Amino acid sequence: MEVELINIKQYEGTDYIYIGRPGQFGNPFSSKESNIATNVESKEISVEKFREYLEENPKLIDKLIKELRENVVHKLGCWCKNSGEKGICHGDVYLEKINERKFKSIL
Repeated sequence: MEVELINIKQYEGTDYIYIGRPGQFGNPFSSKESNIATNVESKEISVEKFREYLEENPKLIDKLIKELRENVVHKLGCWCKNSGEKGICHGDVYLEKINERKFKSIL
């Protein structure tokens, strides 16, 4: 299963798992003013803090993988991916972690 990260503003389908805010898979850190996320200085810091958050909460990856399997979808939907902002978003971190799990399960 190859998982793809899509920008939901640029995608017309509904065959994805929503990973934005608010939501269980949203990044709890944001470089933009928000009342539903902890404000940090930059997008890079928000992604790094999210990476640390996932290290502390590995069951969140398990839950996301379970949802992908149960819903038979191969896309994660986010607001910021490819929206003109440079760099990675927290969805890219999810993809890294999903791929790590995939390869670890082979061994």
